[in-house]
Amino acid sequence: MKNRYGLIYEDAMKLIMKHETRDPELILRNRNVNLLPFTGQTHALGMYVVIKRNRFVFYNPSIDDNFKRMMFAHELGHDLYHRAEAKEGLSEFTLFDVKSSLEYEANLFASHLLLDEEEIIDYGKMGYDLDQIAQVMKVNINLLLFKFYGMNKLGYDFNLDQCLNRKFFKDIDGTK
Repeated sequence: MKNRYGLIYEDAMKLIMKHETRDPELILRNRNVNLLPFTGQTHALGMYVVIKRNRFVFYNPSIDDNFKRMMFAHELGHDLYHRAEAKEGLSEFTLFDVKSSLEYEANLFASHLLLDEEEIIDYGKMGYDLDQIAQVMKVNINLLLFKFYGMNKLGYDFNLDQCLNRKFFKDIDGTK
């Protein structure tokens, strides 16, 4: 039996193959998830909810494209794994609880969807450090750390000298 880390990785790879893209916004649309911008100014980046069997991602239209891509990948993780919880109504507090396995799984899924491990390894061989890899791959360094952590769980052996910040999405202000 595969562990949860392996299943999340496999799910990401299956979606990439099925949709022939790593673009989470396109995958969400193909899965008939309604994407609606928040109206008015908000600090929130995005939120996944299910209302009367209809799936929605509400998103902050003010955030830049790189954060939007990470947010859509994260919310796609919720669509895959947390529909039942989304029917109960997720609050921002629940979404960004540091100890929440829901958020952890969504972040890990997002890292596998957006970041190709061979590309990461190639950058490492070229001498790039974590900050440089995150910058060139256009992701927050914490999402890259999730990817490294997930790769280690799948059998890689990376020595990570930076701590994983599980609540990094909460630390991003959607109004800036």
